[in-house]
Amino acid sequence: MEAKKVSFEGMSWWCREGTSDRIAIQDTDFFQRQEALRRAEESRNGITSGWCVDVGGHIGVFAARYKERFPLSRVIAFEPHLESAELFALNLRENNIRDVTLIQAAIAGQDELVTLYEGRDELGHSIVSENSSLDGRQLRAVIAFSLDTVREVFRLPRISFLKLNCEGAELEILERVSEETLRVIDAMYVELHFDVIEVALKQRIDMLQRLQDAGLAVSIFSEKKKPGVNEKKYLVGTRGRSRPFRDGYVVADFDEQCI
Repeated sequence: MEAKKVSFEGMSWWCREGTSDRIAIQDTDFFQRQEALRRAEESRNGITSGWCVDVGGHIGVFAARYKERFPLSRVIAFEPHLESAELFALNLRENNIRDVTLIQAAIAGQDELVTLYEGRDELGHSIVSENSSLDGRQLRAVIAFSLDTVREVFRLPRISFLKLNCEGAELEILERVSEETLRVIDAMYVELHFDVIEVALKQRIDMLQRLQDAGLAVSIFSEKKKPGVNEKKYLVGTRGRSRPFRDGYVVADFDEQCI
């Protein structure tokens, strides 16, 4: 792995030259995550000093920016890809970021050994073989844990913020997590990959209904894109009344039209 150090907005980052690591550093989803964090802050859920679970940690950009915004918080991050996890650890040291626990493992619906498939770029590795953005090459077997196991092992009384960006695995994770764990999650940001895996409408609705039944106010929003380009969809859930997002995004509260 050839890594190069670059600087961006007050931080230094080790990244793979000529790869999509630069996209992650520039954080193209910054607006969406900031909106999710803003809603979490407004709900007064203890986010400033609570636990954050970062699923799909990549090279550490989200965890670092989260700690920059909430320096008293504690982060548990999961990244199954070995090279990405090594860069994540380098970036923590480079920016002197503490209270982040990095685990080279995946999160799935249950504790098991899974296959990590290689994507066309460093942002697309996935444990979901149906993900059509993959080129089909198997990287390696990796251990995966459920959110229930994470909560139990780390003895988390609450999860102030859950970030899921795991290239198609998010549906199974949210379908199979226990209601008990869902009820201690105060806010979540989920990138939905319904454009790259086939998911029946009823399955999507059932998953979203589970979140609402657990007391989370759920909103789905889509980034407006040019015609012919797949739109990204995001889910934000907080313990409080859902509200519209700002201009530039198509937003709906939970209903069939938004998913």
